[in-house]
Amino acid sequence: MKKFLACVAAVALAGSMGISAMAADAAAVAEETAVETTAEEAKEEEKKEETEEKKEEEKKEETKEEAKEEEKKEETEEKKEEEKKDEKEEEKKEEPAPEKKELSVEVNGAEIVFPDAKPFIDENSRTLIPLRAIGEALNLKVEWSKENRTASFIGEEITVIFTIDNEEYEIVKGEETEKAKMDTKAIISEDRTYAPVRYLAEAFGYTVGWDNDTKTVTIDAAVVEPVENPDEKPEEKPEENPEEKPEEKPEEAAEGTQEGEAEAPAETPEEKPAEAPAEGQEVVSERA
Repeated sequence: MKKFLACVAAVALAGSMGISAMAADAAAVAEETAVETTAEEAKEEEKKEETEEKKEEEKKEETKEEAKEEEKKEETEEKKEEEKKDEKEEEKKEEPAPEKKELSVEVNGAEIVFPDAKPFIDENSRTLIPLRAIGEALNLKVEWSKENRTASFIGEEITVIFTIDNEEYEIVKGEETEKAKMDTKAIISEDRTYAPVRYLAEAFGYTVGWDNDTKTVTIDAAVVEPVENPDEKPEEKPEENPEEKPEEKPEEAAEGTQEGEAEAPAETPEEKPAEAPAEGQEVVSERA
């Protein structure tokens, strides 16, 4: 009996030992499987990362290529613009410069003499004239401001100010300043300053005309008519009395006589009867 129990215990012990060994083997296998799985996952992750890196590099290369293409396009457009500019400049060089039409200017019938710079008609069909010449002709003081690029024409009561390359100009009357606009502008050409003559002259009250046959600008002072003062009354003439006759002058009387008018007879004194001589007096007769 004791031997049997010992055998059973031995068998049980062997069985338990086998189970433990099997469990240990299973654990080892599980660990190995886990390790292998982790390694595979790591490899897959690495592959994914490598794939993403490749994609990013490809995108970067694509971006670089697109940037290069954009640069090429920009360079091509710039070249085209430069070529167009060069073509325009060549066309300008080939085209003859517009000739400035020489013309004459008269102020109150007297022609202005231009020693060097000449007046001309601009692209707006307006006559531009050198500053000094027109200022002297209209008896105006001319001032030039290099800082403000303005030309001022100063008269007794009015000042006109032109700004270079500006269509607006100013008319100053005392403390009042009026801004006006014109369809042309004052310019600087060949180091000389030109002003539009019509706007300048009309601002000072002149009348400006144009003779197309002689290409002459005429500037004439405005004729100022006297204004009647309503407060002044006309001189009153003395009323003539029809009953009063004018005194006749001796000359008029003589003329009347010459013309055959009869003169009124002179009044003769009444003859008085001769007084009787006193007693003892002699009577004396009067001889012719």
